[in-house]
Amino acid sequence: MKKIDRLTCEETFRRLDDYLDRELDQHEMALVRKHLKACDVCESEYVFEDTIFNVVRKKLWQVPLPEGLRDRVFARLEEMQRNES
Repeated sequence: MKKIDRLTCEETFRRLDDYLDRELDQHEMALVRKHLKACDVCESEYVFEDTIFNVVRKKLWQVPLPEGLRDRVFARLEEMQRNES
């Protein structure tokens, strides 16, 4: 199947969340980045969503965690990675 070489605004918009989360493959990341550079409307939406994402992330770091929660989460993530291998 032939790879696409550009995205429409609709296709870009559908990929923005995954783009922000860096969950797209390299080719799709490049397509979104290329579209954002060429389209002011989509770039504006990206900037808005990125700003919200960063504000929420910053606020979450200010929430106190129950003792030991961070260690349990990281241990579980490591266990999951080992099971995927």
